[in-house]
Amino acid sequence: MDSNSSEDKDVKDKQSKMISYCKPLFDIEEASELLNISTHTVRALVKARKITFVKLGARVLFRPQDLVDFIDSHLVPPQAGSRGTDS
Repeated sequence: MDSNSSEDKDVKDKQSKMISYCKPLFDIEEASELLNISTHTVRALVKARKITFVKLGARVLFRPQDLVDFIDSHLVPPQAGSRGTDS
């Protein structure tokens, strides 16, 4: 197993532990705070079906793991051999 796979597993394990302490469902306002985006953007993501959500009556809710998965799906890995601008 390479170090990246091991690190990925460690991150997933930590995320799972954090999620187990979270409340079961987040509303749009809470999801926007966790994702650090506006409620308008969250609603647009829901409307475009670009984020997984739970629909209970008129309420739109989010499972913690779905928010983590959304974040993970938008990670941009560093390019091999690239350098930061800080020296």
